[in-house]
Amino acid sequence: MRPSRAEVYPIRLREKLPTIRIPLRAKDTDALLDLQALIDECWATGGYDDIDYSVEPVPPLGSADAAWARSLIRPVA
Repeated sequence: MRPSRAEVYPIRLREKLPTIRIPLRAKDTDALLDLQALIDECWATGGYDDIDYSVEPVPPLGSADAAWARSLIRPVA
C-alpha cells in the first residue's frame, strides 16, 4: 500500500489556475489536468446565466478583490 501523499498548489484569487498532475498507476506517468481550461469550459457550457453576480459573495471578498471581481462582471443587456 502506498502512503497518502498530497500536493498543494497555492494561488491568489486573481491568478490563473494551474495545471496539476493526476497520479495513475505506479508504472504510468501522471496525467496533466489544466484546471483553468476545465473551469473555463464549465463556465461556457454550464448554464451560469441564472446566478445574480451583483450579490455579495459568501464569504465576502476584501475591498480590493471585490473591486476586481466587479470589474469582471458584464452588465446584462
